[in-house]
Amino acid sequence: MPSRSLPSTQLSLDLDRSLLPTLLAVPEEAVSALADLLLAAVGPAWTQSRRRAVMSSKITAEHLARSAMVYVRQSTMTQVLGNTESQRRQYGLVDQARSVGFTTVEVIDEDLGRSGSGVMERPGFQRLVASVCAGSVGAVFCIEASRLARNGRDWHHLIDLCALSATLVIDPDGIYDQRLVNDRLLLGLKGTMSEYELSL
Repeated sequence: MPSRSLPSTQLSLDLDRSLLPTLLAVPEEAVSALADLLLAAVGPAWTQSRRRAVMSSKITAEHLARSAMVYVRQSTMTQVLGNTESQRRQYGLVDQARSVGFTTVEVIDEDLGRSGSGVMERPGFQRLVASVCAGSVGAVFCIEASRLARNGRDWHHLIDLCALSATLVIDPDGIYDQRLVNDRLLLGLKGTMSEYELSL
């Protein structure tokens, strides 16, 4: 029997499984098992690929022409010495920055062991703010909002500068462009929650 080619629309993972036995002339149980295997193997990668595509759509050539800054911070020396996994994840953002297209990536880690509450001087944060203000930063990478600041003054000052200089803020949850209302709202909430955690 000559082989039949399936239309591309029938190759979608969203295809109704009830159609597969007719199309492929194999037992329904075998098709169901095969579909489960394919979804288990391909599904997560496909989902991550789609997510990366959506996230990366905010990163323009203008951003990539500038540098990316990875901000690394832990609040106490106890955390610095004991929680090396957090450091590993934060330094790992360098690879993430390069994977989305940044060729120049700078790490700011002078604030390891310094609280972000606003009580202690943070030379690394000051250098980050100065660089963003100068317009040389395309994106700021951080592992979570609390790494940048745990007080509203520093947080909103940085966010305002990011909006003025068209600098993105990127964390594991997404890419935020402060010129967009929804993104500004989301980061505002992150900053508020980060400050609130200090009182718990």
